[in-house]
Amino acid sequence: MPSVLGLSDSELNSIPIDSTIGGVLQAFGNEIQTELRESLQSKGSENTAVLGQSIIFDIEFLGSAYLFELKMEKYGDFIDEGVAGIGGNKSDGTAYEAVQTSGRFSFKEGKKPPLFKEWAQSKGVNPFAVRESIFRKGIKGNKWFTEVMNQRKIDNLITRLEKAGVKEISLQFSNGKLTGRTNG
Repeated sequence: MPSVLGLSDSELNSIPIDSTIGGVLQAFGNEIQTELRESLQSKGSENTAVLGQSIIFDIEFLGSAYLFELKMEKYGDFIDEGVAGIGGNKSDGTAYEAVQTSGRFSFKEGKKPPLFKEWAQSKGVNPFAVRESIFRKGIKGNKWFTEVMNQRKIDNLITRLEKAGVKEISLQFSNGKLTGRTNG
């Protein structure tokens, strides 16, 4: 039975996925999505089910170009890279031991992170104490994203796209999104 495109299902199924630009991007998106979710779990990041589920990708065909976007919740960057605390002294006069002292992200004086009520309650600790500790010490990054999304992964995608006939590739990662354009 012919499909809307005039091709039978058997003809469509016989086309290797890596022989088309859309197929390469779809396969890459599926691989990255799976690997990032596994990395998030293996790094022991607690209560990150929402973050894991937020990892999605979109592929859009724009005439002779494709647009690929990998997206996730913004706080994924904080877990990956960490957040520097502001330091200071405890009520007993001893200094807070920083777990993250530098990086792209930092808490600002007076602007504390949200209360982690559910998490704190599940651990039987005071949510205000947890917030204060995070604010002062920072959050240590665990590289769950950067260890997966590395230059080798990008080079592999470029090679696969070139084999599928792409003549021009533009890739950019910013604001928690990988964006790429191809012209085939």
